[in-house]
Amino acid sequence: MRDRGWIEIDHRALRHNVKLIRRTIGASRLLAVVKADGYGHGAGEVARTLLAAGAYGLAVASVEEALALREAGIEGFLLVMGYTPREAVADVMARGISVALLDGDHGRELEEAARVQVEEGSPPLAVHLKVDTGMSRLGVLPEGTAGEAVALLASSPYLKWEGTFTHLARADEADPGPTNHQLHRFQAFLQSLRQRGLHPGLIHAANTGAALRFQKARFDAVRVGIGLYGYMPSPDLFHPGLKPVMAVKSRLVQVKKLPPGTPVSYGGTYVTQGEEWVGVVPLGYAEGIPRLLSNRGAFLWRGQRVPIRGRVCMNLTVVGLPQEGRRGDEVVLLGKQGEDVLHAWEWASWAETIPYEILTGFGGRLPRYHVGKEEEGGS
Repeated sequence: MRDRGWIEIDHRALRHNVKLIRRTIGASRLLAVVKADGYGHGAGEVARTLLAAGAYGLAVASVEEALALREAGIEGFLLVMGYTPREAVADVMARGISVALLDGDHGRELEEAARVQVEEGSPPLAVHLKVDTGMSRLGVLPEGTAGEAVALLASSPYLKWEGTFTHLARADEADPGPTNHQLHRFQAFLQSLRQRGLHPGLIHAANTGAALRFQKARFDAVRVGIGLYGYMPSPDLFHPGLKPVMAVKSRLVQVKKLPPGTPVSYGGTYVTQGEEWVGVVPLGYAEGIPRLLSNRGAFLWRGQRVPIRGRVCMNLTVVGLPQEGRRGDEVVLLGKQGEDVLHAWEWASWAETIPYEILTGFGGRLPRYHVGKEEEGGS
C-alpha cells in the first residue's frame, strides 16, 4: 500500500546507465555490484535487468547475499567480494558461486572445505585472489603476504584460480596520484605472476570512479556499483549521462495553519515567524530520513521545494508550505516533481554523508515499486 510512503525503481534509467557505462568501458566486461540489497534498490529485481542489459556478471559483499540471489533464480557469474567462511563452501560450490581468497590462512580454510566437495565429484572452488594495493582492508600485500596464497593457488587441485582483483581507495578524488600508485603496484604484481608462468585469470580493479575516468584501470572487467544507480562517487566528479534510478515519495497526512511564535516538533528548534502553513509527512528517521535534515533539508510539493521545519521525528516530518495544501498531496523526497529534482547528493550534503548511505538507508520499511520492467531487453 502507498498510504505512508513508497520507493519507485526506474528500470528504464537502470538500462540507460548500463548502456552508457558499457559504451565507456569498451571491451572490458561489466561486473554489476548489487551488494546491500542492490544499494537499496532491490538486488533480485535490479540484477535481472542488469544482466539482461548486458552486464557480464554480478558482485556482492557476502555469502548470504549471493545465496539470496540464487534463491531468487538469478544465474550466471556471481562473486562474493568479502569473507567466505569454510562452513559456507559447500553451499557456494553447489550453486556455482565464486569467492574471494583473502590470504594464505583463508586459502587453506577454503581448500580444506573444497577438498571434501571435490572428492565427492564437484568441480574445484572458483576463487579470486584479493590484492591489497592501498585500501589496507581485505587482501594480501603484493610485496609481502601474497606469496603463501599464490603458492597455494598455483598448486591446489581443489581451488580454481579464476581471477585476481584489487580495490581502489581514492578513485573518486580529483587527484589521480593515489589511484595511479595503486595501479602501479597491482600491475607490478600481475607482471611478477606472469614472469613465473602463472595465470591470474580475470583481472579487475576499477570501481565506478576508476571505470569512468581511468582507462588503464579497466583490465578485463570493471566492478561498477553506484554509477549503475545514477550517481558518481563524488560531488566533484560530474557525469552528464547518468540517471538516478530511485525515487522516494509520500503524501501529506495533515495540513494546518500555525499562529506566529509557534514552536514546531521536538525541542522547538523552529518557531514560526508569522502565520505559516505546515504539512505533515508520515515518514521519519526510522524510514530513512536522516535526523541531520532537521531544519536543513527540503522535499518537493507541487513542483517546488518546501523546507523541513523542526526536527525530523521517528515516523513523521513537518514541512513548511507557502500556501494551503491538502491531505493526500504528493510529496517527493528524492526524485523529480515538476521541473525540479532532488538528488541523493543534496541529501548527502545536508546529512554530512554520502549518497551510498542515503540510498541504502531506506531499508525495508517502505514498499518498492519497479517501473519500466515491461521494456526488459530493449535499448
